[in-house]
Amino acid sequence: MQWTRISLIVAILALILPACGKPAETKASSASPPKSTQNSNKKPQRKEQAASTGSANTETVAQGKGLFQSHRCWFCHNVTDAPPKFGPNLTRVGATLKRDALTTWIKNPKALKPRTTMPSFTGTPDELEQLVEYMSSLR
Repeated sequence: MQWTRISLIVAILALILPACGKPAETKASSASPPKSTQNSNKKPQRKEQAASTGSANTETVAQGKGLFQSHRCWFCHNVTDAPPKFGPNLTRVGATLKRDALTTWIKNPKALKPRTTMPSFTGTPDELEQLVEYMSSLR
């Protein structure tokens, strides 16, 4: 009975894990919106600069959220206060990790932690930037 249960779990993981990190063909269910799109560590800007960078930042965060969904990151990670799934809860990851650490981890997690089950990000460098921008907004 125990081996049957283990075999079932291994079979399910074998089907699911290869799909992680690859864009979904259909749109996934929506995750919760980011807690904040403002970086509290930034110096005050003029109104014109803030308006132009604010809209670009909001758009980049929205694109990053779409990538989080289409690459199925939500399958292992929560971005709400719900208990974590397989991977850590990312609700406040932007307050915990700096952008360069997020970029390094998402790009190639096995380089930092060889036994991790998280796949390397398969998107373009621009998509990686958008995803990191979204993750940084989770505070």
